[in-house]
Amino acid sequence: MVIKTKVEIQSVEYTDAETMVVNRSIGENNTISSFEIVFSNENGQYDNTFSLNNDVIIYADKDASPTTKIFRGIIERLTYTGRQQTERLRITGRDYGAILQDILVSPRIFKDMEVSHIVKALLIQNIVNGEITWTGVNATGTTVERITFNNISVFDALKRLADTSGFYFYIDEDKNFHFVQRDSVSSGLTFDNTNITDAKFRTTDDEIFNNIIVYGDRQFTASREVFGAQAGSMYQLDDKPSNVGVIGSADPNVYLQPGGIISVDDPGTGSVQFLVNYPASQIILTSGTAAGDNTGWIGSKAVIIEYQRSSPLASIRRDDTSISVYGQKDKIVVDRNIKDIYEANTKADTLLSEFKDPKIQGDIDLNGVLAVTPGNTATVNIPFHNIGSETYKILNAKYNFTPRNNLSDNVLSVSLNKKIADMTDITKDILLRLKKIEGSEVETSLTLIETAIDSLSVEVSDYNVISRSIGSGFYFGLPGHNIFNDTDSLYGDMRTGSEVISKPW
Repeated sequence: MVIKTKVEIQSVEYTDAETMVVNRSIGENNTISSFEIVFSNENGQYDNTFSLNNDVIIYADKDASPTTKIFRGIIERLTYTGRQQTERLRITGRDYGAILQDILVSPRIFKDMEVSHIVKALLIQNIVNGEITWTGVNATGTTVERITFNNISVFDALKRLADTSGFYFYIDEDKNFHFVQRDSVSSGLTFDNTNITDAKFRTTDDEIFNNIIVYGDRQFTASREVFGAQAGSMYQLDDKPSNVGVIGSADPNVYLQPGGIISVDDPGTGSVQFLVNYPASQIILTSGTAAGDNTGWIGSKAVIIEYQRSSPLASIRRDDTSISVYGQKDKIVVDRNIKDIYEANTKADTLLSEFKDPKIQGDIDLNGVLAVTPGNTATVNIPFHNIGSETYKILNAKYNFTPRNNLSDNVLSVSLNKKIADMTDITKDILLRLKKIEGSEVETSLTLIETAIDSLSVEVSDYNVISRSIGSGFYFGLPGHNIFNDTDSLYGDMRTGSEVISKPW
């Protein structure tokens, strides 16, 4: 069998590409599909043919004129290399999922909604110009009580929803967005000694985490502490205080105000009646003429201190079976975008489900197989690797179209099951976490106003014209004539009446 290929760029067909590499991935692993095409640019043949954001479609078929779409995306980089007769043009880009990564979701909260409805809402609100359709979004059966998105990309928001509901997503070659339950679609393929030319499987405990702690945003909670009669005017609290109120149980009770900050406000020269020592979790009542005479009851009466304490949302999830087999392995996640305990619990449950067991990842080279869809499942049978007809998910499909590979029908490499993080994944995770930190403090919505000039035609059967005259006298802004409530002053116009004219269209 021979693989035949072609590429269309802005609906123009090209069959002279020297090499084409396509990486097809699903959104589950923080990745989208990408491509690279190399053309010979001898004598500047393609010096100004292509532009950024051009539409790219790659076709491939066996022993036939290629009509099957393998990939669709947009050009994001044009690189010219070489000199004279060895000029090359390298075109690279991503699929239309790039749009999802480039657009940020403005701060918003969804409550008591089924996940697929939130997915559609995010796409409708953020994807414009009809670039992506979403008829492939399936109902999940999962309703979230509350979820907050705060200046993260549409892609990251969708990934969070996919993790919550056990789904994955991708954009197909017709620019249709799919939201599909994990491991629910079979490719019908079996990978074994009839089509595998090379295989490598590895199992690791590097990413086993069976004790998950998720910290969300900090929240203020009310606290009230009552102190009996004591010697001295310093009161030790259980937590660092914010928004403090002090009630002294004199006769009658006294609400002391104003308060001040220790080492900032001077009770000797100011009127503060208590000082807050935030780092030491202390309240100190002042006395003296300037600060108010509290000496009559300080130390002999009860004092009530009301304040707010800042506490992080925290959710802890653990799997005892995994701990007994692999030992306890902790993972701490801090996400300031989490605003209530339900969101924290959901994220902790999702992480525990994903990481409590070892990950197995396989990489295989295939012969005689061309069309695969990442996210679908396949049967893998490699007895020498201790894998007997196991069902694995296809994570990634890499096509390497070269003249030699096409002739030998050996263009496809596939990654299976659960991806083991490499340096690229770790770097990606760091960048995503940095984005979340930077956007976590922004909680405002912006109203955008767009202006335009255009014409509008309206069909009517008749019309009315109302004509009014301002008369011969019009006093405005003249001395003595623009004074309110003055009988000698005239403010406005003197009208002689109005006339209504009605005519047919």
